[in-house]
Amino acid sequence: GRTGLDVGVIGLGTEHLEQQRDTMDVVLRTAVGAGVNYVDLLYIEPDYWDLFGPVLRPYRDKLVLAAHWGGGPRYDVDYCQRTFANILSCVGNDYAEVAMLTMVDTERKWNEWVQESLEHLRRYQEQGRLGAIGMSTHRPPIALKAIRSGLIDVLMFPLNLTSHVVEPEIAVCQACADQDVGLVAMKPYRGSTLFV
Repeated sequence: GRTGLDVGVIGLGTEHLEQQRDTMDVVLRTAVGAGVNYVDLLYIEPDYWDLFGPVLRPYRDKLVLAAHWGGGPRYDVDYCQRTFANILSCVGNDYAEVAMLTMVDTERKWNEWVQESLEHLRRYQEQGRLGAIGMSTHRPPIALKAIRSGLIDVLMFPLNLTSHVVEPEIAVCQACADQDVGLVAMKPYRGSTLFV
């Protein structure tokens, strides 16, 4: 997409990364060694970042980070601001290449929370602490609305080996291509069901 970011085909999601520093170190070292450079960062809890921040920092110059804005049960903007600022402070250079508006699966969240959050994220951009703005969703109609709005640079959306035959998913991919929006495939193994 229009971000200009150069990322590998496979990225690393950290949502379910075991909260043991040794495990975090092995996973990240293995991923970077294999050429992974895109890392998706959810805000889990402060204890998680006390462990993961020091593991991540030595690799910072090799990584494209997507830091989530919001998540879990909390979507009030003050909470999002605090947790996003904490992620930035832990990564080593107070910068994220992408801010990911997390799980925008309702019209109300798009119309209210996203619009309010965008004001804050634009300030981060003005301060030079943020590159692109992205959004994750599971719903094709909301994905299409966001893509066509021109307000996001990146979309994170569930795509996998079965998506190529489903019309709504095809429409989302085509809209991203048409609007020059970067596309991150979420759940590429269909929530692990493709392994069963």
